[in-house]
Amino acid sequence: MKKLSIISLILSTLLLASVSSAQKIGVAFDEAATRFVLDGRLDLVPNQTLGDLPSAEVYVIAFEIAELSGYEYKLSSTDMTAVEGTPVIYPSTGVDSGSAPGDVRVATGACFQQGALEAGPDPNQIRLAKHVFSWLTLPSTDVLYCIGPSIESGASVPQYTECEVSPTSLSFEIYDRYADNCLSDACIKVYFEWENAVTPANCVPVLHRVPSKASTWGALKAAY
Repeated sequence: MKKLSIISLILSTLLLASVSSAQKIGVAFDEAATRFVLDGRLDLVPNQTLGDLPSAEVYVIAFEIAELSGYEYKLSSTDMTAVEGTPVIYPSTGVDSGSAPGDVRVATGACFQQGALEAGPDPNQIRLAKHVFSWLTLPSTDVLYCIGPSIESGASVPQYTECEVSPTSLSFEIYDRYADNCLSDACIKVYFEWENAVTPANCVPVLHRVPSKASTWGALKAAY
């Protein structure tokens, strides 16, 4: 029994370490990653570069990582009528070589760190990019934005590179506020109808992943 307890302790310690050290990528409707649902009739903003068309600003953010020198992902939408502008890449020294639809593949040009001026308002996150979707006519159905792996790279997950002389690609874990109907990718939702639901109807909360940095072993066990 004592041996079993020791094994359990070791496994729990390793699992906690993997949870706390996992680098995550996610999407939100604000730079601080506090808004994961947007009301399409109340919360859209004018796109000044497209005649003030109603628009949704979608931010891609890296969580629980201190620094990186590159990143890649694909951002897709379930609405094909939206006009997507060229994403704003952070930092401004970054170069985006992505050419496939939705693909972003950035070399930052310098080590991009938490707390940097262009890393966004939360010192514990790194703002990677801002995508703007605009409409001539607003959709009559809900819209999902999903983040997944770059098409061009052939990787199975979004990736990043560390700040090293000869960096290698490492895997991002999806920060899945909600996930479903997006080919198992993380998704956020724009409401274009008057709805009061807290959880988007087409997105089911994923309980077996633990995106919070304050996760404990007890909370992890409770999720199963």
